[in-house]
Amino acid sequence: VTVADSRRTVRVLETSGAPCYYFPPADVRMDLLSRTPSSTVCEWKGLAAYFDVAAGAVTAADAAWSYP
Repeated sequence: VTVADSRRTVRVLETSGAPCYYFPPADVRMDLLSRTPSSTVCEWKGLAAYFDVAAGAVTAADAAWSYP
């Protein structure tokens, strides 16, 4: 199951952790994502909303996030 497909991703290097790729919302299968109550705050990007990702019979908890 393809959850996202894009040629317009942005690779972000933060001060800690591995590089992260951000996808434009239009390139993500939002029908496979379910909003969870989880959230975090970044002093630069703001409040992140988290999503479970369901691909076939497997669901990955809080596996995706977005910033408004």
